[in-house]
Amino acid sequence: MLGQITMMDTLAHSTFGLLSSLSVIVSPVLTVISFLIFIIYELDEQWRIEDTAYIEIMQFGVGFGVGMTLLLALKIAEFILVV
Repeated sequence: MLGQITMMDTLAHSTFGLLSSLSVIVSPVLTVISFLIFIIYELDEQWRIEDTAYIEIMQFGVGFGVGMTLLLALKIAEFILVV
């Protein structure tokens, strides 16, 4: 299934993006490392087998964005409850 994006691919990339963004709770370094590992993996895959890296990076970005939005919402809620 070279070049085809399946629902499982979308779920995996989005979930990894979500977990990468949430890893900032443990350490900001984990977020940077997981992002760099994912980008390097996808670019290598693009270079070697001419896969659809841009779509997979976008899926990661969607999950990452959802995670950051969730973290921001939780921080805002925490701020409102404290004040």
